[in-house]
Amino acid sequence: MPHRFRTTPRNRATKRDHRALPAYTVSEAAHYLNVPATTLRSIAISPGICAGRPVIVGTGLSTQIIAERYKAGESVHDLAKDYERDDFEIEEAIRCELDAAA
Repeated sequence: MPHRFRTTPRNRATKRDHRALPAYTVSEAAHYLNVPATTLRSIAISPGICAGRPVIVGTGLSTQIIAERYKAGESVHDLAKDYERDDFEIEEAIRCELDAAA
């Protein structure tokens, strides 16, 4: 069974997921992306999923892909239908990418 905590060089414990990869809290991820924490309710960042890029929780679906399709002219509703997600989750993914780019 892997250790849940590991000491970093700064002598600070880092929480790890079940694969011993760093697990970021919502506030840590928001700080990393420079977006409000409320934006990330449906978004996760983990080094083991999509190379650490933000994804919709439980899907592995990159927020970058969703934002690119939205910028290309597709509607939130059409994207939600294509990915079988709620409109809210698609809006959060787009907001995350647009806020990070600003």
